[in-house]
Amino acid sequence: MSIPVTAIQNVSNQTIEILHEVGDPTNSAGDVSTQSTGMMKIPAGRKVTIETSRLDLGQLANLEAKNLIKTSNSVE
Repeated sequence: MSIPVTAIQNVSNQTIEILHEVGDPTNSAGDVSTQSTGMMKIPAGRKVTIETSRLDLGQLANLEAKNLIKTSNSVE
């Protein structure tokens, strides 16, 4: 099964918090546990991969417009 995932790289000099929802354990992909929900902290310079359906895409677009993160999408 193809699962859309988003890689989020923190390109800022500060920790960034990203809102995410709980995931479906039968369709898991990425670095973040499907049990995890709430605010995910990404330290400066780090990269995290998570299922796209668990993210607030508006928040990602806002942070990317401010040059705090870079994102890329793929399918696993």
